Amino acid sequence: MHARASTMSGDPAKVDEVARMLEDDLYSQMEQLDGFRGVAALAQRDSGKSLVVTFWDSEDAMTASEERANQMRGAAATEMGATAAPQIDRYEVVFYRAREK
Repeated sequence: MHARASTMSGDPAKVDEVARMLEDDLYSQMEQLDGFRGVAALAQRDSGKSLVVTFWDSEDAMTASEERANQMRGAAATEMGATAAPQIDRYEVVFYRAREK
């Protein structure tokens, strides 16, 4: 499994708006991409800094999604009033476990 992490900063007052955008619009678009496994979004409400990590079946699937990811990231950056270009990092997931309820 592979992961792409996108870090950006914006208006702290827009954290909830961007979270809704991710849940209501962007997630359904991500689900349509081959090899998409999941997403986690984290935010610091006091600073407006956010980290979004998407998970992919393979490096090839992650790479194939780059263009669409750039478009979605750009929309989120605009919505949150990003103060700089997002930082993008790519990783191989060497351990992942999520507890089921």
